[in-house]
Amino acid sequence: MNLALEDEDGVLKFQGSKGEIFDRNGRLVMKLGLVDENPDKFGLWSFNDITRVKIDQIEGFVIDRKSNDTVKHPDGWEKILWADPKDGTLYSHDLVAKNIKIVNNVGDLILDAENNYLNIGDFDNIVMDNKLTSMEKMQIITELYKINSGYHRMLEQAAEYQRSQRDDIFDMEAQFLSKTPSTIDLYSTQPLTDAYFALLTYISQYIDVVSPDPLNININSPKTDQTSEIPDRAEFILKFKTYYDEEKNLRNKIEDAQFYSGLNMGQFYNNVVIGQYGFIALRSDGKYRSVLNATNGLALQKWEKNKWVNKVYASIGNSSYEDGTLIAEDLVAKRLCIETKLGDVLLDADALNFDFTVLDSIILDDVIMSMEKITLANQYKSITKQYVTLKEQINRYTTTIYNDRDSSYYGLDDAKNQLVGAGNELNNTYNSLTTYMTPVFANMNVTTHIVNDLHSTRQIFHQKWEDFYKAYEGARAKLADFLEKSSLQLGRNYNNTVIDAENGVVVTRGNYMNKTTLNATYGIKIERNDGTAQSPSWYKVFYADKDGNLFAEDMSTKRLRILDAELGEAIIFDSIEGITINGRHGEQIRLNANEGIAIDVKKEKRMWIHTDGTLRARKLIIEPDMDGDLVLDEETDGYISDLLVNSLKAVKKDNEAHDYVYIRDNFVKLNTGTSAKSDITKFKLHLTKEDDQFSYPEMIWGQGNGVGGNLGVIKKTSNGFFVQYINDAGNIRAIDMNVTQKDAIKIHAENGEIIVESDTEIMFSCGSSHISMTPKGIKISSPRVDLN
Repeated sequence: MNLALEDEDGVLKFQGSKGEIFDRNGRLVMKLGLVDENPDKFGLWSFNDITRVKIDQIEGFVIDRKSNDTVKHPDGWEKILWADPKDGTLYSHDLVAKNIKIVNNVGDLILDAENNYLNIGDFDNIVMDNKLTSMEKMQIITELYKINSGYHRMLEQAAEYQRSQRDDIFDMEAQFLSKTPSTIDLYSTQPLTDAYFALLTYISQYIDVVSPDPLNININSPKTDQTSEIPDRAEFILKFKTYYDEEKNLRNKIEDAQFYSGLNMGQFYNNVVIGQYGFIALRSDGKYRSVLNATNGLALQKWEKNKWVNKVYASIGNSSYEDGTLIAEDLVAKRLCIETKLGDVLLDADALNFDFTVLDSIILDDVIMSMEKITLANQYKSITKQYVTLKEQINRYTTTIYNDRDSSYYGLDDAKNQLVGAGNELNNTYNSLTTYMTPVFANMNVTTHIVNDLHSTRQIFHQKWEDFYKAYEGARAKLADFLEKSSLQLGRNYNNTVIDAENGVVVTRGNYMNKTTLNATYGIKIERNDGTAQSPSWYKVFYADKDGNLFAEDMSTKRLRILDAELGEAIIFDSIEGITINGRHGEQIRLNANEGIAIDVKKEKRMWIHTDGTLRARKLIIEPDMDGDLVLDEETDGYISDLLVNSLKAVKKDNEAHDYVYIRDNFVKLNTGTSAKSDITKFKLHLTKEDDQFSYPEMIWGQGNGVGGNLGVIKKTSNGFFVQYINDAGNIRAIDMNVTQKDAIKIHAENGEIIVESDTEIMFSCGSSHISMTPKGIKISSPRVDLN
């Protein structure tokens, strides 16, 4: 049912189908198996304070970001990247990718982040003719808004890592750790800001930039519609390149700051090194160091005769001492107690030091002289000091320390009650001794007679001191017993659990058929008894060797399956196939070295990495940055927002001829075919030029007869608007609407008739002169009619 694996780096814990991983600080950082309930979710969740990655059979693949907006996100998490569990479509918000490359469907490179290349219509081609057309300006405007968005994201990230807690000033003398935040900036964002505003200032001569930040561009400005001359093509390209270089430079500095602020194995931290030898702290003068590792525990060493010599350390592999023996050289100790192996006290600094032979010699004659009173007073002061210390210890252990625990047991309760009784006896004997000795110390200069002045005897006098001494030693013994009962004793059996310096923690099952050992040698070792309880034969089935490699026997590790009672194999860990996650509605997510991340829905591909290394997806939806549900096309269930492409074909890939739309560069075509070069173009809308003048729109209707005939042309140039048709014989029929007054509108037919036909009336009108033709006749009306 329950399994926990722990080392110095963290804990892996399973409770049934619920798996959890904790880091070295005890924080939960990952869930696997049954990761959530109501409804049950089986998968893999990994998270920190900012980001959460989820892979489960209900939501599929999801990356969340921590959100403070509990109205829109009640659970405190906002989706950033996810696959729709219904059809496997991949969605994203605020996507930033490093070293990304984007190509179009014909293989042309659009974006190469590694080499700082971005083709926004290709800057070199845009400015090749030293001109910016209206269409090229629209491309640049789109890029400027992208740059503005990336500029703000870069500043936000830079502000987070600009100052490091590593540079904070700590108050090492304070009781609790306190520090003053650092005022040291690891880098500056000013070069990026300067490059950004320099770019916007430069580009404003071609585009109407209302405000550089926040960026506001007047797209409807006359500047946008005008073709602008570029005096220096190199300067135009350099402005963009300078900004991209500064952005990359700042990103590298942010990564350096993250490395600077992080903990790196083997790196020096003010003469402290953390690495394969554990922790080593070296004093600045190079004479002393502290070593903390699994071999020596904590060792304090001194540099003597060109080598490090242990001063305080735990003996490991020493022929003179048993392993685990604490050895100290040049030791100075306070309140030291030394016992034999049998428990006899050899030396106890806290013991009550009292010489009864001196007391007996003082009261031998029933008289206490002034000098003898000084001896007794010194003895009384000494025992009073030790009495007060012992009384405080008893009170603290019987109240605060006893109550500061989650559970207790009979032995500890009994030891506590006996300690309370011994403490009461200590108080009574001390108070009795104090009352008895008060008349003696009332006047230190006079002699006191035990019988006449105290109305007592030598036996009673001696008994008062002896009763306190016995009560003091009895209280110390009860305190030691309480400490032994309230603390863990090495080698003692606690309900089949034994902890000692040699084996660490050993837990034996009640029937003696299984045993688990936890120590620095094996980490966790689980053994099976192949013998009997009386004559055990232990065989290791789960253990770590001396190199830290983990071994398990009688345990399937090639394919680890996490099962759902309804779904079956919800998660499969396989040495070849990697991780496979099955959803409730035919979804399947695979993670391995061959496919990276592959997502299928009902055995149909949705997202995968092809064998040529390209990332591919079907039914891809780019979600708009707006609130509310996504509105899809009712006929195709499709939606794409803010699309900028080099080429577009709306064609079915079934190898049959279809009518389709083809958009590329500066034209739109209506074609018939299979998306091949030989397809027939039946309509073409494009921008063209004559004599290197400004481009103008032109429509070409029909596929033609191959020699320039049977085509219709509509075009708008700087000279006018023209509608033209050329028949198979090459004869022109046209309507010309010129910009000039003469021949303003001209209709002509080459080798053909012009017929104006109406069944009601045809009217020609010019000023006050009219010619009207009706089925009834022709009427001419004019101030003057000349017939020649």
